[in-house]
Amino acid sequence: MQLIGALTVILCCTAIGCLLCKSVKTDQRRCEEIIYVMRYIKDEIWERKTPTEAIFSSLSSVELEKCGFYEKLCQTGDLYSACKGIFNASELELIGEYSSRLGKSTAENQKNELNCVIRRFEELAYAQRERLQGKMRLCMALPVFFGLLAVIIFL
Repeated sequence: MQLIGALTVILCCTAIGCLLCKSVKTDQRRCEEIIYVMRYIKDEIWERKTPTEAIFSSLSSVELEKCGFYEKLCQTGDLYSACKGIFNASELELIGEYSSRLGKSTAENQKNELNCVIRRFEELAYAQRERLQGKMRLCMALPVFFGLLAVIIFL
């Protein structure tokens, strides 16, 4: 009976670690998805010459759909407003810088601005990926450690 209890404690702690890892990975995926969105906007403006108002109508991303990004985008029509509450402060700052100028200059200027924004987001994503590796190990190790500690204490 004690063995079953010990295994249950360890499995629960491992499950908690897996859930923590999943939330950390979600942040990384959102950053990668916003890079996708920025590339999409650039392609629409530069290659397809799509008017700014029509750019977001055919945009889709599973990860951003889950967090309510598209719903907010449809309601507000503003990229920055749609991103509030979804992205962290540094990502939101980058989006705000660009979204205030969206559709207010030539296609060439917008393409250049988007390339800069994409590059900065890629740098953020790389930094997040580096931090993610350490966090993932910690998110898995700590709950398992505490589970083992609880088992040792209670046995």
